[in-house]
Amino acid sequence: MSLPPYTGYEGYIADVLRLGELRFGALGVENMASGEEADADAIAAFMEHMRQRAEASGQAGVFLPLDYLFWAFELNAFERHCVTMALLPELDQRFALACEELLNDPDAHHISVGLALRLYDRPCRRSDIGPCSKLARYFFRPENAAGLFTPLRLDERILSFIFDAVADDPELVPWLTRQEPEPTPKAETGVSAELWRYVETSGGMPPVLFFLHGPEGVGKKRGIRQFCHEADMPLLLVDSALLRRAGGSRLNHRILRECMLHRAALAVCDALPPYKDDEYEENVYSLLNAALKYCTPAFMTSLKEWYPDPQKLGAGVAAVKLELPDNLERTRLWPALAAGFELSGEVDLMEAANTWAFTPGQMIRALQAAREAARLAGSPSIGPAHLRRGCHAQLTRPMGRKAVKINIGFDWDDLILPPWSKKMLQQACDQVRHNHTVFDRWGFRRRLPYGTGLSLLFTGPPGTGKTMAAQIVAGRLGLELYKVNLAGVVSKYIGETEKNLEEIFDDAGQRQAILFFDEADVLFGKRTEMKEANDKYNNMEAAFLLQKMEEYDGIVILATNYMQNFDEAFKRRLKYVIDFPFPDRNYRELLWKSVFPPATPLKSDIDIDYLAGRFELSGSNIKNIAVNAAFAAAIAGGEVGMREIVASIRQELAKGGKVLNREDFGEYRMLLEEP
Repeated sequence: MSLPPYTGYEGYIADVLRLGELRFGALGVENMASGEEADADAIAAFMEHMRQRAEASGQAGVFLPLDYLFWAFELNAFERHCVTMALLPELDQRFALACEELLNDPDAHHISVGLALRLYDRPCRRSDIGPCSKLARYFFRPENAAGLFTPLRLDERILSFIFDAVADDPELVPWLTRQEPEPTPKAETGVSAELWRYVETSGGMPPVLFFLHGPEGVGKKRGIRQFCHEADMPLLLVDSALLRRAGGSRLNHRILRECMLHRAALAVCDALPPYKDDEYEENVYSLLNAALKYCTPAFMTSLKEWYPDPQKLGAGVAAVKLELPDNLERTRLWPALAAGFELSGEVDLMEAANTWAFTPGQMIRALQAAREAARLAGSPSIGPAHLRRGCHAQLTRPMGRKAVKINIGFDWDDLILPPWSKKMLQQACDQVRHNHTVFDRWGFRRRLPYGTGLSLLFTGPPGTGKTMAAQIVAGRLGLELYKVNLAGVVSKYIGETEKNLEEIFDDAGQRQAILFFDEADVLFGKRTEMKEANDKYNNMEAAFLLQKMEEYDGIVILATNYMQNFDEAFKRRLKYVIDFPFPDRNYRELLWKSVFPPATPLKSDIDIDYLAGRFELSGSNIKNIAVNAAFAAAIAGGEVGMREIVASIRQELAKGGKVLNREDFGEYRMLLEEP
C-alpha cells in the first residue's frame, strides 16, 4: 500500500531527524534510538518509508527542497546519506554533541569523513566523498585536509536552498540573471526559430554550444530567452566580466551548482575572443564543457565575430550572426516596440527608422528615456523632442580627440543662400527621410551593396555659411554633428592616417553621427604624379577616405574653400556638390537685416542700403561685425547704431590686412575716431 504524501516540508524534516536518531543510535549514542529500533533492517525500512512519501509528495505538488537536491544532482544512496548526516547538526544541537562524543573531540560539532563512513551500514565508494567528488564540488565547504578527520560542513548556498528554496547565491547575484520559462515577447530577430531548426535537424536537444554574435542590443539575449521559454527551460545568464575578474574552478562549480539547482541552461554573455586572456579562455571553456554535460544546450554571446574551439568544448558549435536591422526591418520594429508607450500625434516613427540605425534594444531604451524626458517636462505623451532626446541618450560612445562635437542652433531662415543651393540642401535632407522607400521598398539596396549613405561637398569662399549649413542639416535630421580635426588625423607616418580615419568612421557609426570634414582638400586634393614615395601614399590616403565614405551608411559632409584643388574623380563620387557663393549686394542686404537678434536694442540710424552696397563682406564677416558692435554698445550703455557698426567694420577688415581710413566710409566718416 502506498504511503500518503507529506503535508508540508516540516513533516519531511521531522523524518530526517528521526533517520539521524536511528543512525546515531546504531552506534550507541545516548538519547538517540535504542538498539532494537536502530538495527539495519529498521533503518532500511524507515528509508523506504521516506522515499515513498517523498515520491507521493512530488506527485501531489508538495515541494521538498532537500529531496529535490538529491534528484537535481542525481545523488546515489551514499551521497544522500552524507548530505543528510551533515545537515543534522544544523537542525538539532543533539547531533553536534553526538559528533563530539563519537569523535572524542570537544571542538568537533560536525560529522567527519570517517564518521560518515561509520554511520553508513552498507559498502560504499570512498571516491563519492573525496576531494574530486560531486559532493566536494557542490555541497561541502572546501577544506584544506582530505582525510578521515576532514569535517563535512554543508556550504552556505546549499543550506540556504534547503531552508529557503527560492534563494540565489548572494555573492553571484550581481553577475547572474535567472530567467524562468515564462512568456516573453517573441524575439524580433527570429533567433529562436533558427535555433529550433538546428534542434529539429539534430533529432532532439543536442549537447551543442549556440554561439550568438552581433552588435549590442541586436537581440542575442532576447532570442535565447525566447528559445528557452519555448523549450520550457529555465535560463541562467552569466556576465563574462565575473569570469574575467574572479574566474577559477571554485567559481565555475558555484555557477554550475546554480544551473543544476534550477535545472537551467547556461549562457555566458558578452564573451571576449579567446586571444585576449589565456586564463579567462580556460575558465570559459571549462565552465561550458561542464555545463554541456549536465544542462544542454549551452549558449554564448559576443559583440565580436570569432569561433569557439569545438575540441576544447567537447561538443559542436552552432554560430549565429545577428546583423543590425536594415531600414525595412526598423520601420517594422519602431511601431511594434512603441505600442506600449504614449506617443503624441506629431511623432513620426518612420522618420526615426530612417534616421537612427538602432538595434531593437536601443529602440526600447530610447523609448524609455523619451518617456522619462516627457514626464520631466510635465507632458503626458512623448513628443518629437522627447524622442530625439531619448535617441541621443543611446549614443554614449565618445568620439575621442580626433573629432569635436559642434552645437546646433540654426535653421533654414538663418541661412542666406541662393535658392538653388538651399533647395539642394533640402533635397539632401529629404533623401535621408525617404531612404526606406527608395532603398528598401523599391529595391534599390539590392542594386547598391554599398554607397547608400549620403555624401555632400560644400564649396565656396570662407565665411559663406558652409559650417552653418552642416549644422542646419544635423538639426533638421536630429543627428549629432562632429567636425573632424584634420591636424589630429593626417600623419606623416605611413598607414597612420588610414588608421585614424578607420577609428573616426567606426566611432561615428556607433553614434549615428554626421561627419564634417572642413578644408577637405587637405585629404582630397588633386592626385599627384608619383615622383616621390610620399606621392604614392598621399594618393592612397585619399582613396581610403573615399572608400570609407562609400561604406558609411550615415552622412559625410566635406567643405573646401578652394574648389580648384579638388580632384575631379573624387567629385564624381559624391551625391551632392553645393555651391556657397560670395554674397552679392542683394544677399548682403539680407544678411545685414537678419544678423541682429530681435532682442538687440538698435538705433534708427542703421543704414542697411549703405552697409550692403559699400562693403563686400562675407556672412562670417558680417556676423563678427554685429557681435563686436553689440559689445561696444553694451560697454557704452547704449544702443547699437552706425557709430558702433562702422568702427567694427574697420576692425574686422584690418584683421585681413585691409586698412581703411576715414574717407573710405563716405558720409559716415565723421562717426570714426582718428586715425
